[in-house]
Amino acid sequence: MAPLTLPFAIVNAFTTSLSGGNPAAIILLTPSQDAELTYDQRITIARNLNQPMHMFVVPQPSGELGVRWFTGVRENMLCGHATLAASGLFLNEKPGSTMYIQGADTAQSLSYTGVTNRLSGTRVEDNKVQISLDAAQVDELDREDARAVKLRAAVASAFGADVGVLYLGAGTGGYGTYCLIELDTEDIGSLKVDYMRLLESDFVVHVFTSRPSPAAREKGVTFETRMFAPDLGVYEDPVCGSAHGLLVPYWDRKLGLKGATMDSYQASARGGDLWVGLEEEKGLVRLAGHVVKVVEGTIMA
Repeated sequence: MAPLTLPFAIVNAFTTSLSGGNPAAIILLTPSQDAELTYDQRITIARNLNQPMHMFVVPQPSGELGVRWFTGVRENMLCGHATLAASGLFLNEKPGSTMYIQGADTAQSLSYTGVTNRLSGTRVEDNKVQISLDAAQVDELDREDARAVKLRAAVASAFGADVGVLYLGAGTGGYGTYCLIELDTEDIGSLKVDYMRLLESDFVVHVFTSRPSPAAREKGVTFETRMFAPDLGVYEDPVCGSAHGLLVPYWDRKLGLKGATMDSYQASARGGDLWVGLEEEKGLVRLAGHVVKVVEGTIMA
C-alpha cells in the first residue's frame, strides 16, 4: 500500500518571534485519510516531526473541524496552544495553500470538536487569535492530604527545599491530572528544575506560578508561570494554554479582578505572552495571543 502524503505546518503560538512561543505541528487530513490513519501512525508522525504537540485536523461537512492531539508518547485530550496555532494558521491561509480550508480565510471564528471537548478560535484585535477553554475547578489541598504530602516532597526535590510553596491545588473534572502550585519567588524563570523528580507526585501536569519579576511587572505582566509534564514526554512546556484553565480563575479571584484582562508570561527558555481573562458566568477562560508560521511541507505516513 502506498504511504499517505499529508500536508503540515509548524506554527509558534503566543509569540511574534520565529524562536519564541510554543511550536505545534498542524497536520491536515481528509475524512478518508483520517479513517485510514492508525493510532500508531499518528505517534510515528509525532515522533518524526518532534514538536511539543501535533494536532490532526479533519474538516467536516458541517463546517466544524475534527481534531486529535498527540505528543510522541501518547494521545492528549486537550491542547490549548496547538488549537490557537491552528486557528491563526487557518484563518490566514489563502486559496492555493496546501493548508487552506474552504471559507476559513473569511471566517471570524472556527469550531473544533475533539474526542472529549469542543473549542473555538476567533480573530481579535491586533492580529491576535483568541480561544476559550473551560475554567477549572481547583481544590486547595489540605497540608495533611496524602496527595499534598507527596506533591510537596516532589516540588522540594525538583526545585530545592529552600523554595517556598504558597499554594497547592488539585484540578478536577477534565483537569483531574493537573495540579497548581504557587511558589514564593519573584524570579520563577531563573529557578533550576530537576523535572523528572515531579514523576514522584500523583499528578501528570504540574503548573507552577508566581508573582511577576520586577522587570516583568514594569511591562504590565500580572503573573508568571512554568509547566512540566514529564509523564507525557513534555519535560517543560514552552507555553501551555490549558494550564491557564487553572491559572486564570486562581489569579482573577486572588487579585479581585472580576474578569479584567491579565497579562501572563510563560517564563520558559522560549517564553510566551498571553492575554487572558475569566468569564465566570460562562465558566470559561479566554486566551489570546499571536502566532507565527515557521515551516510548511508534507510528511509520509
